[in-house]
Amino acid sequence: MSAKEKYKIESTGQFVDPIEYSLKQMAEAGGRVKIYVGTDSQNLRRKTCYCTAICYHFTGEDGMGKGVHVIYFKEKVNKIKDHFTRLWDESQRSLELAEAMRDKGIIIERIDLDYNDDEYWYSNRLVAGGRGMVEGLGYKCAVKPEELIATRAADHAIRR
Repeated sequence: MSAKEKYKIESTGQFVDPIEYSLKQMAEAGGRVKIYVGTDSQNLRRKTCYCTAICYHFTGEDGMGKGVHVIYFKEKVNKIKDHFTRLWDESQRSLELAEAMRDKGIIIERIDLDYNDDEYWYSNRLVAGGRGMVEGLGYKCAVKPEELIATRAADHAIRR
């Protein structure tokens, strides 16, 4: 993760540093926040757009959910025509961010990979490698058809 990357708060459009902002969210929530990271991509005309999202899932004292707050970073690069490379880069971007966050003491609940366990989908070819890489580094991991909070948020931001 580049030090220049500024993430946008979905609800306000304000730009923030993801590390500082995550530390603030953890402090304000008093330990009642779970942080999810995920990346999605989409090929446009001449560009590939990547979006990495950080989702803060707040819970009340009763353990019940109190909502999700999202920040995200979008980047356009020259179009990546190779499907495997584009999808693999999604997991690399999520891990790079998660590692930078963990280095600062931020606890990541899970990394969501936009891959599918169903063999019908192309992304199934990346499930074993992606899951192995993420879990090998000590993170929890989820793929479709599980509920993917962070990749869903990233997908939503890309389509705006």
